[in-house]
Amino acid sequence: MKKSDKQEMTINDLAKQMAEGFAGAKLYTDDLAIMVADGFAHTQGQINDLSNKVSSLDGKVSSLDNRTSSLESKMDGLATDLQDFRREFNDFRSEVRSEFRTLWREVEQINNRLDRIEKNKAEEIVLISSDLLVLKAKVASLEQKVNKFKLAS
Repeated sequence: MKKSDKQEMTINDLAKQMAEGFAGAKLYTDDLAIMVADGFAHTQGQINDLSNKVSSLDGKVSSLDNRTSSLESKMDGLATDLQDFRREFNDFRSEVRSEFRTLWREVEQINNRLDRIEKNKAEEIVLISSDLLVLKAKVASLEQKVNKFKLAS
C-alpha cells in the first residue's frame, strides 16, 4: 500500500500480516518506513511521558525527603528539648529534696528545743512549787510568831 491509497497500514496491521506470512499483502518500503517511524514516534512519546512521570515522581520523592529531613531535625530538636527538660526536672527535684531535708532537720531541731523548754518549764514549775511550799511554811511560821506576839502583848 502506498501513501496514495486511502488506507494506511498500522503496526498492528503489519503484525497481522506477519502472522499470516504476508499472504497477499502488498508491502512497500515507504509503508514500512512510515510504520517504523510512527512506531518509533509513538514509542518516543511513551518514553517522554514515562520520563516526565519519573521526573514528577522524583520531584515528589525529593519533596518527601526534604519533609522527612525536616521532621527528623524537628524530632532531634524535640529529643534535645526533652533531655534538657529532664535534666532541669532532675535538678529541680534534687533541690526540692535538699530543701525538704533541711526543712525537716530544722523542724526536728525546733521540736528538740520545744522539748527542752517544756522540760525546763516543768523543772522550773517543780522548783517554784517547792519554793512556794517553803515560802508558805515560812509565812505560816511568821503568822504563828505574829499570833504569839499578839497574844503575848
